[in-house]
Amino acid sequence: MGDRPYIHWLEEISLDDIADVGGKSASLGEMYQSLVPRGIRIPKGFAVSVEAYRDLLDQANAWKPLRELLRYYAGSSDGQEIRAAEKACTLIYEAELPDELDREIVSSYVALCEQYGPLLRVAVRRSATAEDLPDAIFSGQYDRFLNIGDKEGLLDACRSCFASLFTERAISYREHHGLDHFKVYLAIVVMKMVRADLAASGVMFTLAWKTAIAT
Repeated sequence: MGDRPYIHWLEEISLDDIADVGGKSASLGEMYQSLVPRGIRIPKGFAVSVEAYRDLLDQANAWKPLRELLRYYAGSSDGQEIRAAEKACTLIYEAELPDELDREIVSSYVALCEQYGPLLRVAVRRSATAEDLPDAIFSGQYDRFLNIGDKEGLLDACRSCFASLFTERAISYREHHGLDHFKVYLAIVVMKMVRADLAASGVMFTLAWKTAIAT
């Protein structure tokens, strides 16, 4: 962090930081801290904090219009709720990133490029403060972007990730589970992609993960 208050490097965060960086980033940070000392290679990356999301909406004066759109969504039918969600996404996507946030994302990406080289490709994924709950998973509810290889593409993907908090499917899912739309915040995790064509990659899932970390 240091001189980049919006950025949290994965090696610096843990499950204690969910409120600041969301569940996915915090879990990745926990994994990084626990497994790298044991010799397991994990791609480096960083989280863009929920504070960035809040400041983006503050600068754009977007909170009131979003609340109005969500009230319209709740009272709509015949497909109009989809239109309300589209307007909410557009409102966030078209908002200008705060200058400091723009600089921090770019400088952090440049720092990754300095470690991995100019051919670096990153994944840009959402990390919400309300995900992987006992009765709400949120898997696939928000947008994610793969194989990003330039600064402009990264900034655009970040804006799209923030906007995806208000897609129709995400709004509907929160409504179904009784979650307040304005108490769920979105962070972003930016992480080096693994070249599966040069080596190997895969996915592991285990319900025992948190227990393993605790022990």
